Amino acid sequence: MKKQTLACYLVAFVDQQQEFELNLQLQLSERKFYSIIENIPESVFLLQENTEVAYLNSQLKRFLSIDKSIKDSKQLLQACPKNIADFIEQRMDSVMSGESYIREEVHYKHKGETFYSAITLFPIVKRSDRKFAMAGVISDITAQKRTDHTLQQTQKRLAGLVRHAPLAIIEWDKSLTIVFCNQAASSLFGVGQNDLVGSNLAEVVTSEFNTELESYLLSTVSNETSAKQLIAITDAQGQQRVTEWQSFMVYETQNEPPRYASLVSDITMLHEVIESLELKEAEKDEVLQSMVDPVITINDKGQILTFNKAAEAAFQYQAGNVIGKNVKMLMPNEFAKHHDTFISNYMTTGHKQVIGIGRQVVGQRADESVFPMHLSISELPLMPNGVRRFIGNCVDLTNIKEKEEQLRRSMKMDALGKLTGGIAHDFNNLIGIMLGYSDIVLMQPELDEDIENHVKAIVKAGERATNLTQKLLNFSRKESELTEIFCLNNALIESRQLLEKSLKADVRLVFHLAEKLPNVSVDKHDFDDMILNLVINSVHAIEDAGTVSVSTQTQLYQNDLVGASPSLHVRCEVADTGTGIPDEYIDSIFDPFFSTKGDKGTGLGLSQVYAFIQRSRGQVEVKTSEQGTQFLIYFPVVDAKSSQISHIEAIPSQAQHMPYKIIVVDDELSLADVVAKLLRQVGHQVDIFDNGSDALQAMMHTQYDLVISDVLMPDLNGFSLAKKAVQRCPEIKIQMISGYVDVEQVTDFDEQLYDNLLRKPFRPQELLNRVAQLCSE
Repeated sequence: MKKQTLACYLVAFVDQQQEFELNLQLQLSERKFYSIIENIPESVFLLQENTEVAYLNSQLKRFLSIDKSIKDSKQLLQACPKNIADFIEQRMDSVMSGESYIREEVHYKHKGETFYSAITLFPIVKRSDRKFAMAGVISDITAQKRTDHTLQQTQKRLAGLVRHAPLAIIEWDKSLTIVFCNQAASSLFGVGQNDLVGSNLAEVVTSEFNTELESYLLSTVSNETSAKQLIAITDAQGQQRVTEWQSFMVYETQNEPPRYASLVSDITMLHEVIESLELKEAEKDEVLQSMVDPVITINDKGQILTFNKAAEAAFQYQAGNVIGKNVKMLMPNEFAKHHDTFISNYMTTGHKQVIGIGRQVVGQRADESVFPMHLSISELPLMPNGVRRFIGNCVDLTNIKEKEEQLRRSMKMDALGKLTGGIAHDFNNLIGIMLGYSDIVLMQPELDEDIENHVKAIVKAGERATNLTQKLLNFSRKESELTEIFCLNNALIESRQLLEKSLKADVRLVFHLAEKLPNVSVDKHDFDDMILNLVINSVHAIEDAGTVSVSTQTQLYQNDLVGASPSLHVRCEVADTGTGIPDEYIDSIFDPFFSTKGDKGTGLGLSQVYAFIQRSRGQVEVKTSEQGTQFLIYFPVVDAKSSQISHIEAIPSQAQHMPYKIIVVDDELSLADVVAKLLRQVGHQVDIFDNGSDALQAMMHTQYDLVISDVLMPDLNGFSLAKKAVQRCPEIKIQMISGYVDVEQVTDFDEQLYDNLLRKPFRPQELLNRVAQLCSE
């Protein structure tokens, strides 16, 4: 049997699904890889082991401006800048052998400008024959290098600034240890830089206030910053300095502790300048505040800038309530409405209606009361901001006006006094003659009763006439001559019954007398007349029912007649609830013969009150309104030991009957004859003369024990006669008699003779007692 040949086919099925998926996954990864490389900012190239170009990304092509296909490394290197090409070429074999170069920096020039690149070369495929493909990454670091360069330059400049800065700069840590300081800090503290670094800042600074400095630095640690603070220090040479500190945190990182810095300025000179300026400003303010007159400064808008203490007192405003407000608030409306016009006209035209010209105006206080003042305005230098300023000096004329009124009234009273004094002198002579002869008649023995009664009536009329002339003389007397030291309360209590008799049925008298009132020295009779006069006037001022009150109290008062500063006075006040004194009359109430009562008044009451107060060195104030009037009278307090009352010692009976040789001189011979007759009746020898010259002639031939002389005589007055008589006979006694003496008009005035003067008209017993007293000394 033939062998049969069996033909068959072997079909083998191999599952390549896994390989396919792996290849697909590889392709996807390559695509993803190349997609990433295409979009990164670095330039990337791949070279095969035979140096053929395997891949160039788009960034490299743009960087090298490649627009055609490049197959090998030689073409690639030709496209690169020379420094980059040299760098790659020199390292290509090493990389192919497995070495890597990471971010090596290379710079190159392009169009005259330097650029920087960071080049990384590394192998990527390892072969069994130890051949590698090569990858290269070129990064443009020009911007970074330029930034680094700028930063380095900035750091150098900053270091130079810190090193050479005039401001002391100190860096320190949380423990207050100095870690850095500049040369200025070394100079400020007088310690070398090396010695400062590592020292405790709070200890190295020698300061009177070290605890304050340490607290200040620790507050910086707590708050990371602190406000500026002035600290006084003493440097290593012992020189005191004033420094200004500003501290803050410099930086803090996780790896490093926080650092702080202090900027310290030496402001010693500035502080001294500021202190000097403040001192000058304080001095100017002290000068301004100590000025006795109100001083106000304003700007060109009329706003008040300064307001001194005198202005506060004058206008009754506190400075804080007026500064910044318009000065018109210190003027009545009739003046205020023109103020802005005055300033604007001056600013525009330079016409000085007010500026630079003093004039009398009216000021207005906070309570809207007004007062006269003299205002002088000047322009101050311009302020640095160009604002114009003006200064006004105000002189309160209230006291000046009052003194002018007092002077006017005093001159009027003085003129009236001289007139009434002259008249009273002549009247006193006549009254003296009348009373003298009447007394002589009454001294006759076995006088007829009718004649005696008639003569006594004459004496009584003469005494009334004496009281009248005494009132006239009160106008001419500048000082009270019968002063007593007493308490006004006692005098008021004694006169209360008399005062109540002057009241109307519907008017009540009330006393408010202070306890323990000091004494005053005044004429008690004049004081009683003053109170009676004022109470009567108050009663007349009350139309219906009302009250008249009399009060006393002690008060410090500025009395120019007593002294330059306030002194203790007793104030006596008479007040009523009447209708008040009209404004048009208030300045005239003390004028002689001024009266609003018509035929019912003489106009002498208040003028006598004023004259008495002036003689007593007192002062009077009048306050009036529709609710009534107050008269406030101030008398200076005196020591009870300074009594001016003189007591006449008892005259020995022997002296009263001893005959003396007496010369009587009076230009009124009738009066001299009366005196002579009275003296002769008691046994004295008397010669009379009507002038001093004849009397002196008689003294040359006759020795007299006593001269009785009138004061006011023609040719030679009584004081001159007494002077010449004593020169001729030192032992002779002198007694002056007069009804009126104007001490300012007589020559050779003798105060002791004036104090012992016997005033006309005197009674016989007064004369005889005085003669006996003188001759017995």
